[in-house]
Amino acid sequence: MLGTLTDEDARAVLRQERIGRLGVWDGERVFIYPVNYGYDGANLYLQSRDGEKVRGMRRHPEVCVQVDQIITPARWRSVMVHGSFEEIGEESARDAALAAIVRQAGAQPPSIAPYLDGPEHLVVYRVPVREISGRYEESEVPQPRGG
Repeated sequence: MLGTLTDEDARAVLRQERIGRLGVWDGERVFIYPVNYGYDGANLYLQSRDGEKVRGMRRHPEVCVQVDQIITPARWRSVMVHGSFEEIGEESARDAALAAIVRQAGAQPPSIAPYLDGPEHLVVYRVPVREISGRYEESEVPQPRGG
């Protein structure tokens, strides 16, 4: 069965997962990046190195984030969030955002890639959840008959 997730179920997926894909438009093309995130019920919090992705979001702040729960090809949930890139500059707000990312990661550490150039190149940002939608499939896959 295919269906549409309720708002509550879509938000549950965001709370349960920790990795998504960030869609960014640079004015000419769309790029999709894997990201660790934290979610507080209203915002997704992310971190990135100050590079191509961040430059694209500064110029074109409209972004989307897709988060999936895939059990099998016939049993999955997929959530799409639309919002805008908002860079976080204030130190205590940055610390809170980074804590949300680490909390969401649980036992798994978040990516260290953003830290490779040192903290001065780390960009912390939020994507307020302006629009959320989700789809799911829960199908029984027929098993081959023995013969």
